[in-house]
Amino acid sequence: MNNNYGIPENLFNGTIPPGSLSWTLPTLAGKMLVELEERYGPRDKSWTFLGVEFKYDGPMIWYPKEENKPDPKHVVISLSGEAFSNHKEAMYQLSHECVHLLSPQGKAGANVLEEGLAKLYSMEIIERLCGHPPRQKYGRAPAYEQAAGCVRQLLKIDGHAIRKLRGKEPAFYEMVPATFTEAGLGQVPQQLIDDLLTTFLVT
Repeated sequence: MNNNYGIPENLFNGTIPPGSLSWTLPTLAGKMLVELEERYGPRDKSWTFLGVEFKYDGPMIWYPKEENKPDPKHVVISLSGEAFSNHKEAMYQLSHECVHLLSPQGKAGANVLEEGLAKLYSMEIIERLCGHPPRQKYGRAPAYEQAAGCVRQLLKIDGHAIRKLRGKEPAFYEMVPATFTEAGLGQVPQQLIDDLLTTFLVT
C-alpha cells in the first residue's frame, strides 16, 4: 500500500527486517500528533497522553482520575472492540481521537469545529491508507458529516483558519465569535461562526 502510516500491529511491536520496529497504535498516535501540531498549532502539553486502550463503548477520549485526589490531567484514547481486530477501523478511530488531544477539556462537550476537524482528519487518514475515501461504514452519524461540512466551508474561505484561530485561542472549547475577528477571519459569515461554535450533538 502507498501510505505514510502502514498497517499497525495494534499491540505487538515486533522487529521487521532489516531491524526496524513496527508501528503500533501508540507510535502512530505520536506520528499523527506531530502532523496535527504542524498544521494546527501545538497541543496543550499540560495534559499527559497515557496511550491507547480498547473498550466496548469506545471510541472516545477519557480522563482517568481517582476520587478525592488531585486531577493528574491524564488523557487516554479508547478505541472500540471492533478496532482491536480491524486495522482500518483502528486507524479511523485513532486519527479522529488524536484531534481531541490538541486541547482536552477534561469532560465531554466538544464544539462543531473540533468534531468536524476530527472527522475530516480521520477521512483523510483512511483515504491515505486505502487509496480511496472511507466507505459508508466509516461515515458515522449524519451529525459528523454536517460538522465536517462546516469545517470544509471555513477552510475554503481560509485554508489556515484553524491555525489562526488556535493562535489566538488554543482551546477549541474556549473560542467565541470574537476569536474569529482577532484571528483576522472577519470574512467568515456569522451564521457559519455560530454553527462552528455550537456544542456538537449526535442526533
